[in-house]
Amino acid sequence: MARRIDKKPIIKNITQYKSVLIGLLGHVDSGKTAIARLISQIISTSGLDAHPQSKERGITIDLGFTSLIMDDTLITLVDAPGHADLIRSVVASANIIEGAILVIDGKEGIQIQTFEHLVILESFGIKNLLIVINKMDIISEEHANKLENEIKKQLSNSIFKSNFLIVKISAKENTGTEILKDNLLSLVQTIKKSRNQNTPELIGRNKEELLVFPIDHNFKIKGKGTIVTGTTLSGSIKTGDNITLLPHNKKLKVKSLQIYHQEVEFAPMGFRVGVGLSGVEKVQLERGNFLTNRIDDYKLCEIAEITPNLNKYFKNNIPYGIQINVTVGMRTTSARLFPFKKKGDINMIIRELKSEFNLTKKGEIGAYLWFNQPEYLKKREKILLSRLDISPKTLRIFGTAIIQKLLPIKTIPDISYIKQKIGRVKNAQYGTNTALVEGLAQTKQGADTLINRTLENPFEKIISSFGNKGVVVVKIRNIAKNENSTSNLIENGDEVKLNTIRKITIH
Repeated sequence: MARRIDKKPIIKNITQYKSVLIGLLGHVDSGKTAIARLISQIISTSGLDAHPQSKERGITIDLGFTSLIMDDTLITLVDAPGHADLIRSVVASANIIEGAILVIDGKEGIQIQTFEHLVILESFGIKNLLIVINKMDIISEEHANKLENEIKKQLSNSIFKSNFLIVKISAKENTGTEILKDNLLSLVQTIKKSRNQNTPELIGRNKEELLVFPIDHNFKIKGKGTIVTGTTLSGSIKTGDNITLLPHNKKLKVKSLQIYHQEVEFAPMGFRVGVGLSGVEKVQLERGNFLTNRIDDYKLCEIAEITPNLNKYFKNNIPYGIQINVTVGMRTTSARLFPFKKKGDINMIIRELKSEFNLTKKGEIGAYLWFNQPEYLKKREKILLSRLDISPKTLRIFGTAIIQKLLPIKTIPDISYIKQKIGRVKNAQYGTNTALVEGLAQTKQGADTLINRTLENPFEKIISSFGNKGVVVVKIRNIAKNENSTSNLIENGDEVKLNTIRKITIH
C-alpha cells in the first residue's frame, strides 16, 4: 500500500492508475466522515466536511471527495450526507459510483435511511457492497454479532443476497482499520473483475466516445478562472477540447485539467477531474449541469415516454398525474407522471401505478413524464423515480425507468380511457341466445352505430337495432355446457355493460 500522502501530494502518472469510485453512505452520525479521515491519503477541496456549514453543524451536508492508492488503483471515496433531508445528494453520489461502503451505527443499528440507501444502490444496479459496523468501542461483541445476523437476514432477498462483506470497527479508537482496508481492496478487485465480465451497465455509464461529465462542484480560482469538478462517466476529456455545457447549451473550451492536484493533459473515463473552462463567465453553474462533446445525442424536451420499473419495497400507489421527483444524472428535477398500459397500438390510462406491475409482461406498462421545465435528455437513458415530498420515515424511492421516446416541444400526447355505458335487459327471451336491451342508445341512429360492438360477459356483442327508441338486439355467449341456449341464464332487468374507448389529452 502507498504511504500516507499530504493534502497536495505529487503523484506521477496518475492517469496510469485504475480509477474506482466508492460511495460512503450511512445514517447521520454513523461515522462516515471519520472513516474517510482514517483511511484517506489524498483530500480534495471538498473533502472531509470542508463546507463551512458542515463544520458548524457537525454533519456532512454536501458531497465530499477523498482518495487513497492501493496497489494499482486510485480509490475515490464519495462521502454522501446521511441526513434524511439531504437525500438528493445521496442520489447524486450513486450516479457516479461502482460500489459502496455502507456504515451502520453499531448502537443504533439499521435505520430508515439505511434501508433507503440500500434501495438507492439497488435501483442504480450497484451490487458491490461493504458494510461497516462502527462504534465497536461502545457496544459488545455479542450485540455486534446480533446486528450482523440481522443485516444478513434483511439483505437475503435483495440483489446483494450474501454477496457482501461485513467488518466491525471503531473509527474513534482506530481499531479494525487494517481489516477495513483489506476488505476495501477486495471490494475494488471485485469491481475491476466485474468490468471485464461486461456486467449490466450502471445508470449513465458506458464505454462510448460520448463524453458525459456531470458537474458536482464549481468555484473560481484567481488567475485560473472557473473550475468545475466532476467524473467522466463516459468518454474522455483533454485540454483544448471544445465541449458544450448543458442545459445552458453553451460552447466552452477546456483550458486545464487536474486529477487530485496533479496537472494532466488527458482524463480517461472513470476519473474524478477538475476542469478549467473558458467562456463560462456569464453562466450560473449548479450541480446537475453537465459537459458533453456530442450535443446532437441530446434533445430538449418537456415530455418523455418511459418504461418504469417499480420498486417492490415501495408500498404506496402512484396516482395518475401526480408530481414526482426524477433524477437524471446528478440533477433531480420535478415532473408529472401519466402511467398507461399498452393494448395493441392504444395506450390505456392507469389510474394508479402499483408495485405488483413489476410482474407484468415486459414493456406492457409505460408512462409519460411531463417535466416542470424543459430538460436535455437522450433515448435509452436510465432515470430514478422518487417521492421526496413524503415523510422520510418511509421509503421515498419508488423505481427506475428507461427513456423510450422524446417528444418534440409543445407535443402533448393522448391517453385512452374506457367509458362504460350500462343498459338493461328488456326481453331475455327474444330469440335463441339473443335478448333485447334498452338504455345503451336513445335513438335508432345511435343504436345502429353500436352494431358489432363487444359487450362484457355473459353477453357477446350487439347484432342489430330494434325499433326507433334505441333498443338493440344482443347476442348471449353460449356458456352453458351441453345446451344450445343460454337465454335461461339471463333475466329481464339484468345489467348489460358496453365499454367504449375514448381519448383524452394529458394535462
